[in-house]
Amino acid sequence: MKLSHSIIAIIATLLFTACSDNNSTTPRQQSSADSGSSHTTSSKVAERPESLKFSPFKVDIPLAEKYRHELNGKNVAYIMEDHGLPLVQIHLFSRAGWYLLEDKDIGVSYVFDNMLREGGTETLSPTELNEKLDFLATTINFSTRSTSASANMDTLTSNLDESLALFFDMLQKPGLAVNRLEVAKSKALERIKRRNDDTRSIEPRVFNELLRGESFFDDRMATSSQIKAVTPQQLKHYIQKIYANGQLIVAVSGDVQIDDIINRLNNHLQTFDKADKLPAIPSELKPAKPGLYGVDKADVTQSRVSVGHLGIKRGNKDELAVLVMNDILGGGGFTSRITSRVRSDEGLAYSAGSYFNRPSAYQGIFRAYFQSKNKSVAYALKIVLEEINNIRDNKVTAKELNVAKQSVNSILGNVFRSADAKVQRFVADDLAHVAADYWSTFESKVMALTEDSIQQVAKKYLHPDKMRILVVGALDEVKKGDGEHGTLEEVAGSQLIQLPLKDPLTLKPLPIKQ
Repeated sequence: MKLSHSIIAIIATLLFTACSDNNSTTPRQQSSADSGSSHTTSSKVAERPESLKFSPFKVDIPLAEKYRHELNGKNVAYIMEDHGLPLVQIHLFSRAGWYLLEDKDIGVSYVFDNMLREGGTETLSPTELNEKLDFLATTINFSTRSTSASANMDTLTSNLDESLALFFDMLQKPGLAVNRLEVAKSKALERIKRRNDDTRSIEPRVFNELLRGESFFDDRMATSSQIKAVTPQQLKHYIQKIYANGQLIVAVSGDVQIDDIINRLNNHLQTFDKADKLPAIPSELKPAKPGLYGVDKADVTQSRVSVGHLGIKRGNKDELAVLVMNDILGGGGFTSRITSRVRSDEGLAYSAGSYFNRPSAYQGIFRAYFQSKNKSVAYALKIVLEEINNIRDNKVTAKELNVAKQSVNSILGNVFRSADAKVQRFVADDLAHVAADYWSTFESKVMALTEDSIQQVAKKYLHPDKMRILVVGALDEVKKGDGEHGTLEEVAGSQLIQLPLKDPLTLKPLPIKQ
């Protein structure tokens, strides 16, 4: 009998309900009797919402080292037992990613994850594999990124042995069925044909090129000929390089016994090819000169704009202060300055904000962004630039700072919301070399920030003179402005440099229409 994933959810709900029904206390009694609960309310009904009172919400921050186990072959596992339901979740992470791909093999990245999942194994056709996974109610998927990769499995405890065998066969003995590869290539080719159809796909790739350089490994794209040339042998070569013994970290949560799952993992991993020494992750960035850049899409009524420069890496000593500062500037939704002024006050854009991304291997970027009607782009840009200068030149208010602190600290509840989330966080921090006390001191460090410290990091990490401003849209209309708040070039203080679109299949620059 096949078990669908929806049936698993129903079974899980019934099990949870049964456990609840067997408890002699009522939900209200359970809440008051649970000494681990840190968020309780009075049983008296409040007359008005503002009179509701809550005790402080505290998140239990587990110590990663407590759950860390050395596996054979220099691999590592983070394991957290959770026997509430008969389910097991396993995530096998690699310290290697797309940076291992040679430029000539970049087409591999467009079909890699799909073929791992859909290509079958050496002993099972794709159809037979899917039938087995459905019968076992097991979900397996793969995700490869620039500097890491993961293979993920959810299964029932009773099916763990058989599911693990399939899981590791997919990694070690992939079938890579040629007919499935041709389908994956066709889908990839259809996707790249649409590269220039929408400003949503054009803007991020061009902006990244401006800030990192066209040859940066994380921004490489494949041509149609490179995708067509991908072979099963190429795929197998990179599967073995990425998922190699000695560079793996495993996150396990659910209905397992620690010693037992360690033995199972060691037995499977010992047959993997031994990892070569990983090369250094490329980190050299070659940003374009500060200025105003544009890509013409004359057929759109709204244009997209990005404003920014190089930012910080994960682990920067001012990282938390930068997060709080950016929450006030544009990362805090409707309470942030850019969002409230551009969207709420002036009605110039539906989406507007800012962020600092923080990769661990190379310098990240600061980006402020919005989409607006062509004639109002210049005015919206003027507001964004004003807010960037304002947070540098003037202290934030105590109210803004308090709201931002609460907002940034609220991520703790999501980061550690479940056993699975916890072990995945341990692995992510291991991959990024995050300090052991990062999360245990997170809240106190955030709460210690002052109006002065926010202004200091704003001055240190926001650089108006280094901004690259990119407009993707109807440039002739955008340049004129709205006739009241200045032209695009007047607002930007720079002459527009028009960039060519690249042919979606060959990546050769297309002629710029005069």
